[in-house]
Amino acid sequence: MAYTQTDLDQIRALIASGAAGGMVRTASGRVIKLASLAELRSIRDEIEAALGLPPSKGTIFQASPRKYGNTGTTE
Repeated sequence: MAYTQTDLDQIRALIASGAAGGMVRTASGRVIKLASLAELRSIRDEIEAALGLPPSKGTIFQASPRKYGNTGTTE
């Protein structure tokens, strides 16, 4: 099965959204049904390996400064 960067981007977007489940159609037309974040991470690892990329170190979440009381000003 040949994966593309687009396939990897779709999986990474699902992981970043925290979606537990979903469907992804690969560039070759294959539909992958996923039920958990663990499955998403597993298929991400498989695609990265197929593309010859180093394994992901995890998902990075960016916190909103306002949520934690930091408005970005120093006054």
